[in-house]
Amino acid sequence: MSRGRAEGSALRFDAVTAVYRPLPAAGRRGTEVPVLEELSFAVQEGSFTALVGPSGSGKSTILKLAAGILRPRAGRIEVCGAPPGTRPGEPLRASYMPQRDSLLPWRTLLENALLPLEMHGREAQALREARRRAEELLPVFGLEGKGDAYPAQLSGGERQRAAFLRTVMAGGRLLLLDEPFGALDALTRRQLQLWLAGLRRSLEATVLLVTHDVQEAALLADEVLVVAATPVRALERVPVRDRATAERRVLELLGLREAAPLEVGGA
Repeated sequence: MSRGRAEGSALRFDAVTAVYRPLPAAGRRGTEVPVLEELSFAVQEGSFTALVGPSGSGKSTILKLAAGILRPRAGRIEVCGAPPGTRPGEPLRASYMPQRDSLLPWRTLLENALLPLEMHGREAQALREARRRAEELLPVFGLEGKGDAYPAQLSGGERQRAAFLRTVMAGGRLLLLDEPFGALDALTRRQLQLWLAGLRRSLEATVLLVTHDVQEAALLADEVLVVAATPVRALERVPVRDRATAERRVLELLGLREAAPLEVGGA
């Protein structure tokens, strides 16, 4: 079970409880479904951590709680030493990338990349400087010459890299990636996994990646946190020292045989 230490933690959950409220049927109140029950764990600053578990097990809920999109029923969450979310004028501590790229079709790639900064009220000079930085990062993200392209002119892989650039440009020290390659075809997904594996060395951030792909987790992460049951009361920690060994251990914790497919559910 991964609990970690408060010191050096980019993300910390202390006894966090959260529930899911489905839409009520006509004339009936929706029944609350427990998702997390007094969950405690920590993600160390500067690490790359993967969160793996079956579909519907609460992985995306953990990310949305860390991003401040959802609020817990009980417990305490700290992101870089402060509660989730950001007040006006404060620097962003966590940047969240959803499963779909969510690029605005009427904005160019660079305009989409700068959208979080515009929404955060950055001044014109700061936006000009951010645009120059985004232009410098285009080759790093495999998007050289694509800055003025609209989303419809980009391939699926290019759209995902653009969405990842937007997440990095938002400026959070903690990057929360929710199944970023899950909607892509197998070949494109593999290409982006290898791209991110090379890029992660230069990322000056902590990364928490939600994935159903055990091989992806072992390829990219320093450690894997496994959700084995819902409601989530604990996360099993698997350090990645050897990829094959880590993959086998994650499959064991999920109750899957070694010969089973290395994906544990859909989006």
